Amino acid sequence: MKKSGALFFVIFLLSAVFVGFAPASVQGAYEGLRLACDTVVPSLLPMLILFLILMKSEALTFITRLFGWIAVRLFNLPAVCTPAIITGLAGGYPTGALMTLELYSSDEIDGAQAERLMCFNFCGGVGFIVTALGSARLGSTRLGAVLYFSNLTASLVIGFLLSFTEKRGNMPVCALRASMPIPDALVSSVNSAVKSVISLTAYIMLFSGFLCLLPSVKYLVPIFEITSGVCGKESFSAELLSAYLAFGGLCVHLQLLPVIRKFHMSYLKFLFFRLLCSALSALACRALLLFIPVTQSVFSNESIKAAKLTGVSPAMSFLLVLGGALFFSDLASRRIIHSR
Repeated sequence: MKKSGALFFVIFLLSAVFVGFAPASVQGAYEGLRLACDTVVPSLLPMLILFLILMKSEALTFITRLFGWIAVRLFNLPAVCTPAIITGLAGGYPTGALMTLELYSSDEIDGAQAERLMCFNFCGGVGFIVTALGSARLGSTRLGAVLYFSNLTASLVIGFLLSFTEKRGNMPVCALRASMPIPDALVSSVNSAVKSVISLTAYIMLFSGFLCLLPSVKYLVPIFEITSGVCGKESFSAELLSAYLAFGGLCVHLQLLPVIRKFHMSYLKFLFFRLLCSALSALACRALLLFIPVTQSVFSNESIKAAKLTGVSPAMSFLLVLGGALFFSDLASRRIIHSR
């Protein structure tokens, strides 16, 4: 009862603050919405739809047979986790959690494996880090790539070390669930992806509106909300940017809480591995910058427009190729099944 009363008081107080400072909070929420529409939606939504199609269609079995050894040998997880790991580390923050939930809900992994998977299957994604942050905000695709591979390296190291916490044994290769035809998988994936992106956008608006009412402390903003924190007007060192990106921000953490609770993972454990990943990512970034130098101008507050080789973005080209690969892998898998 006391806990409920305290929660009611906090919500009432925050509501009063938002109403009392309505112009500032509305402006902050608007800036959050604009930022989400400019960065999160275009970089996350298309890839999330395609990755969910992969997990729901026959293409999952096809790709698992080709690359399942990655999850088995490197991470001591069932082979069917490989597509979830690849898509989770390439697609964006909520992708890894959604892919993990897909596997857990279909009984292809147990709660302990889902929990271990979520300790490292968390990354900002190629579209957000390389394109939105690196190319558009910082004016350097090279720096964006360094930041992404720093986060990727930290996640892979944690995943590999955690593989020794569980006894190695025979892991299933094929998916245990009944796959969907591509049209049904498309409809289901669009619904799930849109709900996730709308939820993330709402959190960004909420945190942006709240942060506008607080004194400006630039080093705290990315901890609360990663998108406005790293894509805003403030500048940070590459190592610090890498650490912020690996942490992901409390805004993203709140969105993932309902997911990790379904396989009984405590938030404190999730938070611990986010902090560990941040430290490792900063170290990896420092090491990468020794071999891949980036000019200091990219850390300024002004965005530098890089020359474009073509009129089509690399991210969109990748999505087109991936979509074609999913379609043909689904056809190939169904041809094998019918031939039997």
